[in-house]
Amino acid sequence: MVLLWENFLQMLIKIDNSRVALFGGSFDPIHNGHIIIINHLVDQFDKVIIMPANISPHKTGTPPRVSNDHRCNMIRLALKTIPGAEISTYEIDKNGPSYTVETIQYLRKFYSKLELVIGYDQYVKFKQWYKWQKIIDSVNVNVIARGDSIIPKINNKIYNFIQIENLDISSTMIRKNINNNKSIRTLVPNLVERYILEHDLYKTS
Repeated sequence: MVLLWENFLQMLIKIDNSRVALFGGSFDPIHNGHIIIINHLVDQFDKVIIMPANISPHKTGTPPRVSNDHRCNMIRLALKTIPGAEISTYEIDKNGPSYTVETIQYLRKFYSKLELVIGYDQYVKFKQWYKWQKIIDSVNVNVIARGDSIIPKINNKIYNFIQIENLDISSTMIRKNINNNKSIRTLVPNLVERYILEHDLYKTS
């Protein structure tokens, strides 16, 4: 009886056959490096889902520096001028550590052509991810890499490498600039800069 009910619920869910990219991270804060990637992705995919992590399993000792609400508000501001990209708060709403394999399982209920997008630094540590083999068996993996990146194979599988230059921006750099009273104008979208200043975010002293 339970199985019949689950099958019935699956029939009610409308499956989207669009090609969809899942791009996750802490986004603490979202910055122009992220925006360059997102703009590139919206040219290649029908939809791009930005997924802020609640707690990264690899950063359990260092939670986000600002609240989930602040991070999500900054993402929404940054995406205002990027049609085709949208935020999902699934991992935040779920609470606890954010495991990509669980997020993929959830989104696959709605998107049949879901693909994962990760950074090169995440790719080289991919075998440390929770149930990483299940991830590569479930979705195509797209890796953001610079032209000088050395590309190792994982499990003898070929991945799609997206070459993007000028990504020398990090959230750590932005937080450091703020604490040193340096400008972040060229590092984040204008609306995000204004939001950070208005709410006095990332000041540790």
